[in-house]
Amino acid sequence: MLVGKPVHLINALLLTALAASAVASFWISPTPLLTGLALFHLLWFGLASSLYYHRVLAHEGARLHPLLEGFFLLGGLIGFSGDPVQWAALHRYHHRTSDVPGDLHSPLDGVWHSLFGWYLRIQPANFEALPDTSDLRDHWWLRWSQGSGPSALANGAYTALLWWWGGWQMAVFTLWMPIFVSFFLAWALIASLCHMPRFGDQPYPETRDRSRNVLWLAPFTFGEALHNTHHRYSGAAVLSRSWREWDLTGWLLILFEKVGLARQVRRVPREMRTATR
Repeated sequence: MLVGKPVHLINALLLTALAASAVASFWISPTPLLTGLALFHLLWFGLASSLYYHRVLAHEGARLHPLLEGFFLLGGLIGFSGDPVQWAALHRYHHRTSDVPGDLHSPLDGVWHSLFGWYLRIQPANFEALPDTSDLRDHWWLRWSQGSGPSALANGAYTALLWWWGGWQMAVFTLWMPIFVSFFLAWALIASLCHMPRFGDQPYPETRDRSRNVLWLAPFTFGEALHNTHHRYSGAAVLSRSWREWDLTGWLLILFEKVGLARQVRRVPREMRTATR
């Protein structure tokens, strides 16, 4: 769908700025405060994408307490996950067309395309027949966060606050560099490596796509690298089938459920979990 499309200038500039921030961070001597904030933001933005945008919104694998939902929505907006309704629609489209012509970011169209090329060409005009997301538009906070404006406003205000507090080093090292790392882990590596047969295994070949579980990548992607399991049971918010499979997002959802901050947390069917032990 996107191969051959013109480059989206705003996306190209944004990705360039994020990459430049990551490079500039090598020349910053981090203090314990800078390091702690960078790690907090990396977790916040990564979980906003993995836990909230992906498993809660796109696949309705769980429901969150409104306060927790607001926390992760804000993290998604500041961390440039962007419009949550469009995010969910694009991801649902990926599942509909996984590794066939029309897939947004399959490595069948080239490794570069699956890493960054798709993002450089993605724009609303490309998507006139996306899956239905009317289930999400019923929520006023999701309707309010649609479009690029809310994300740009939230990130701009947060960047200005950090810059005022600690200068450009604070903004670059603790905010923009974690955004780039989060994007690279949550989008680029999952879209590419987890659809390449050489990097993982496929316990569920009935998915009929190239999705793979890449166990060594799972700890760095909040469990999203359990990708073949996800494509087989896309409605499950907990992907880990045994203790060997790292799924931080799923484990956190179980914890949130136990303390009353989440409900209706869906899991991989029990027989599938016990069969792999």
